Amino acid sequence: MTTVPRSASSGAATTSTDSPTTVTDAPARVRIPHAPGLDGLRGLAVAAVLVFHAGPAGWLPGGFLGVSLFFTLSGYLITALALTEVSRDRTIHMAAFWARRARRLLPALILTCIGVAVASKYTDLGDTLRADLIAGLTYTSNWVLVARGQSYTALFEAPSPLVHLWSLAIEEQFYVVLPIAVWLLARRGPGQLRRRMAIGAAAVMVAGVALDLAVDDPTLAYYGTLNRAPEIAIGVLLAALTVVTTERVPTWLTAGAGVAGVITVVA
Repeated sequence: MTTVPRSASSGAATTSTDSPTTVTDAPARVRIPHAPGLDGLRGLAVAAVLVFHAGPAGWLPGGFLGVSLFFTLSGYLITALALTEVSRDRTIHMAAFWARRARRLLPALILTCIGVAVASKYTDLGDTLRADLIAGLTYTSNWVLVARGQSYTALFEAPSPLVHLWSLAIEEQFYVVLPIAVWLLARRGPGQLRRRMAIGAAAVMVAGVALDLAVDDPTLAYYGTLNRAPEIAIGVLLAALTVVTTERVPTWLTAGAGVAGVITVVA
């Protein structure tokens, strides 16, 4: 379980549980203890996706599920950071949160897009490259693929080199929504934040399964943000139930959330 330090006094922030309290103009960076097990899961997900795409046919037919594991890990880690910040500061600093995400992800994305744009001068990378570049930089790649009706199997037919940005787009959309949701829920009382997030995540999981059953569109089912939301919500739920703060989560909520998780995984 991830341990969260007690909240600092009003108007102050601490950079660690060992250091003295200092007053700063900007919120201190939020950190959670390193979890080697999560690194192992991330490594397995990377290996599964790589073997699925680059390995011999039939070696790992379910390797694409590594993407689902990435979504769940992101949901857990980002929610753990948010809960830690609220436990410390009694709120979440949205601008600082988004700035940290941008510093972490934008440089590599911009470099990738520049590299692809330069390569397109020397080789044919498809007729949709311009639109794909715009979609990649605005984190809307998944919805562009849905609008085109492009199936996942088209990945093996040498489409745009930026088509894989669809998963990053979904994660970034989650990064936009989560701090807003946490901020709104924390305003209603930080002491109830974990249970509210657990209930919300369980509701998203069940609603997402219902949506998948109701929508007969494999492209939307694979690339749609709402269709992928349950995978992220599993991580949110796990963080809400396991990250240790001063708030206690009732047993009935833990049991009910577990049932919702089983329904989502089985479905």
